[in-house]
Amino acid sequence: INAEFGIRNQPPSPSRRVTLKDLIDDLNAFLIKKRADGKRILLFIDEAQNLSAANLELIRMLSNLETTKSKLLQIVLVGQPELSEKLERHDLRQLRQRINLTCYLLPLNRDETKAYIDHRIAIAAQKQLQLFTNGAHRAIYRYSQGVPRRINIVCDRALLAAYGRNKRRVTRSVAAAVIQELQAEPPTAAYRRRLE
Repeated sequence: INAEFGIRNQPPSPSRRVTLKDLIDDLNAFLIKKRADGKRILLFIDEAQNLSAANLELIRMLSNLETTKSKLLQIVLVGQPELSEKLERHDLRQLRQRINLTCYLLPLNRDETKAYIDHRIAIAAQKQLQLFTNGAHRAIYRYSQGVPRRINIVCDRALLAAYGRNKRRVTRSVAAAVIQELQAEPPTAAYRRRLE
């Protein structure tokens, strides 16, 4: 986190290594300076479900950094549904109690799925492209049920399949073939969890 904020951590003396306390003290000093400059610091942690309980406890400790008037660091944890399950653990109850707001992304409807695919293509291409036919959009929605992770997986494979077949667009038949392949893959427990 310190490295991401550009904080250079120097040991207090050449004969001593940087400790966790040193890192937190350096971060605290950085945050106090930024607050004095009128800036708010946000820490976004993506894929937070992959953090260990020990690392989540460190995040809780960082939430303690504050002045007498306000918190110095706003923390946003973004993760898959497994994050909620992890935060229900008894040993993480103190972190759970500090969470002020929880939001869940619900599955997209058919129109939102089409818009999501088109938007992601436009961002990647830096212009509007109609790479998926309406039939492909419908097949992808039926398979994915509007779950963004599933949409991403099938679209990624469908684009590769269309390229491999020398097609300029992902058609319903290309999307259907990819979906059939995905459905034929062995449903390991980890794979099933990723898709749900």
